[in-house]
Amino acid sequence: MPADNPTEQSRDHEILVLNDAQRDAMTQSMVRLEITDAISDLAPCSIAELATELGRSPQSLYYHIDILCKVELIEQVGTRKTGRRDEALYDLASKWMRFVDNNDPKRQEVLLKLNQTVIRMTEKDYRNAFNKGYVARINGVENVYFRRQRGRLTDADVRKVYEHIEAIGKLLQDGNEARRGNLYSISLFLSPLEARENDAVDDK
Repeated sequence: MPADNPTEQSRDHEILVLNDAQRDAMTQSMVRLEITDAISDLAPCSIAELATELGRSPQSLYYHIDILCKVELIEQVGTRKTGRRDEALYDLASKWMRFVDNNDPKRQEVLLKLNQTVIRMTEKDYRNAFNKGYVARINGVENVYFRRQRGRLTDADVRKVYEHIEAIGKLLQDGNEARRGNLYSISLFLSPLEARENDAVDDK
């Protein structure tokens, strides 16, 4: 899924900054965010494979796939023979996407819409983990986790938080590329709760 602030890991790649049409396509429907999430794991993949992964009917996805293709967020990258017909295969237009530039006047509006959608997706994933019996203890810890914590961070500490997030992202990316392990979702939010004070030590 597109991220607000690319990490060092993503800066080594060409980042697609979404235009207005692309942002609207993504923020107006949770299904489209689910589709791009699934494609990042399955690509190249067919609509039938996406439907199985998302627990939806193929017919319910055609409209959303068409919109994502028209705004060039996903693209057809080939076909696969299935019985007597060829089925289209899709991939993301870019593995690294950013919803909005820091200087974009619409940044706050876009990010608030995105966060609301991600929260709904996270709630759905969390509920499904329990309802479908996916929760288990692995090496002494549960494979489901929730935490909210307030605390104080210096500028240097915030940089360390990003480095940890980057490491988590790399674990997920490596697993996808190697096609190993089980599928998980991780949602992360960082919010300042007061105006930033200058930290001369950390700015050196």
